[in-house]
Parts: sequence; C-alpha cells; structure tokens
Amino acid sequence: MDQPTSTTRPEWTDRPMREGDLPAVARFLGEVYGANHRTASEAVLRWQYLENPLGPVVGTLAVTPQDEIVGVYTLTPLRFAVAGRPQPGMLSLNTATHPGYQGQGIFVRLAERAYEEAARRGAVGVIGFPNQNSLHGLTRRLGWSLVGRMRVWVRPRKVGTLVGAALRQRATWQRNAAAAAAGSTAERLADGVSTALFRLGAHAGAAAPVDGGLDELLRAQRPGAPLQLDYPAGYLRWRFGSCPSWRYEAACSPDGDAAVICRHDTLWGMRTTLLLDFGARWDRPAHHRLLALRAALSRACARAAEEDTAQMMTLVNPGHPAEAALALVGFVPVPERTLPHAAWACYKPLGGHPVPPDFPRWSISVGAYDAG
Repeated sequence: MDQPTSTTRPEWTDRPMREGDLPAVARFLGEVYGANHRTASEAVLRWQYLENPLGPVVGTLAVTPQDEIVGVYTLTPLRFAVAGRPQPGMLSLNTATHPGYQGQGIFVRLAERAYEEAARRGAVGVIGFPNQNSLHGLTRRLGWSLVGRMRVWVRPRKVGTLVGAALRQRATWQRNAAAAAAGSTAERLADGVSTALFRLGAHAGAAAPVDGGLDELLRAQRPGAPLQLDYPAGYLRWRFGSCPSWRYEAACSPDGDAAVICRHDTLWGMRTTLLLDFGARWDRPAHHRLLALRAALSRACARAAEEDTAQMMTLVNPGHPAEAALALVGFVPVPERTLPHAAWACYKPLGGHPVPPDFPRWSISVGAYDAG
C-alpha cells in the first residue's frame, strides 16, 4: 500500500480478523517479511489460522478507513500441561505493523484486544519467543514475563560452509539491526543405528499419518515439568502431517521408545537439519530413556548425512530432558555471547493465572514456535 504523507497523521482503527481477510493478510505479511516468506502464502495461513484442531486463531487487525490492513497481531491455540494439568494456551506469532504507521500504538492496541479474546476463550497464558526489537514492548508495556533464554544446540557437519554462512548471516543481521534502529523496517516481533523413519506431510507424496505409537510418544508428559505442551488427539497429524510449506520426518529408536521430529531446509543461508520435538517414554528408567533418545537422534544424524546438510540444530529450554542425549551424539551448546541475537522465551499470564515457575524444569523445544 502507499506510504502516508509526512504531514498527515495516519488514520486507522482495529477490528477482529475474519476468514475473508486471509488473502489480504497474506499480501500484507508478504510486504513486511518478503514475498518468499511462508506467511505470504494464503494456503499456509489457512492451515495455520483455520485448520488447527484446537480452534481458529485469535486475530486482530489495524485497518485504514478504506479497510487496508496496516497491522496484524495473531495468537494460535495451544494446549499447555501446567504442573501436569491440561490448560488452554496460546502462541504469539505473525505480528507486524506497516512502517508508515509505526509509533501510533498499533502493536499495543492489537495485542490487548487479542489477549482479551484469548482470556474469554479460557486461555491461561500466552507463550512467545520475541526478537530483540519486540522484547521491550512485550515486557514493559504488555505485562509479559521474561522467563529465560532457549539454549541453542548445534552439530556441525561442514565446518567451512558453516563458517562462511555464519559470517554472511552476521553481516545481514547487522544491516537489519541498523535499519531497525533507524525506524525504516516494520516491527518484527551418527553411529549408524538402524531405526524406523516416518515421512510426514504432503511433500512426501501420499502423506504418512502419525501412527498410534508415534502419537503416544510425542503426547507423553514429562513428570514434574511446570509447563510443557499437551498434544490432544488429532493435533500432531495436523501439526506435522498436513503443513503445506514443510515436510517433517520422525526418526524413531528401534525399540519404539523415543522419537525425534525433524525437517531439512535452508536456514540462515545454509542447509540445516532442524530438530523440532522429542518424544520418549518418560516413565521408563533414566538410562533407558537416554539410550532410546540417543538411538533416535543417531537416525536423525544419518538422515542429515543423506540430505547433505551443513549443520544440525535445535533449541530447547535449559534442563530439557533431551540435552544429555544431544551431547552423546555430538551436539554442543552454542555460547550465548556468540549468538547474533538471544533466543528469548516469554510468558503472558491471562485471567489471573500465574506464570509457571522454574524455566529450567519446563519441557519446551523449537517445535513449540516453529509453527509451519
């Protein structure tokens, strides 16, 4: 859309997002994030916003008098297990404001409207993983709590490719940070073990469903975790089996007691195998869980070699039960000081509910927010 002139104060109002807005929302997000970004696809937004078995998104829009979109704020339903009890929750994602309309309070207004609706639906809280630009607004103006930083684990496979891509990406981040500071961008918020491998999703030809055993593994709850995701029946089939933008795989241990969800894609300029979620029979003895997770991770490492990716990566909360197995197969934690930006984890309580305590005892991985 056209930029407003510098002599006029842009006019806008807020309203709920409707199903018929999807094409315009996709165009707007394409303008903000780039035409090749996944959110610029109406098919991805329809899957993400309308087909979630937990319900449609909570979406609020800022629009001009001509009903042109100049701001978007969305929350997608999740189900938390808070101290073992299933509770409705939300994930904050796909938030943007048109550059010409910044400084008008759009972000705060849309967020507040979305939280009101989420609380009305019974959500106990919202989880979010903001970048540095939006962290201040969430914690200082919208009542979010900064609960910790996700830990980044990597397993390099091609050191030369990795170093070159990292240097190029650091230069890109520095340019983007300088542009953001000037106000010119929109707000943006292997040991060869033979194991089973499932391909999940439309890109694998005939989509292989998440079978009962895999579904049971990923839905298993870690005892004593103050907060983790709780996957109801049908959710995993939607989340990892029907995403229109990515193909997911599940690497499983031979005994069927552990599984790792992964995808192979280009991230930050290099081919990467991203590990999204970890499932295990957490009620088994610790040494058995460790060996089962190690076997599943070893199969994921073998798949990374077959896909010829330059690195493997995952993000988990410090203390996540998969960390010991990650170390066993050659993953190393990345020192926080070397990261281009911090992987913040934040929580917004709703309806008078408290913030779940003790972030190192949570059980959250990148699959919680790598939402299609």
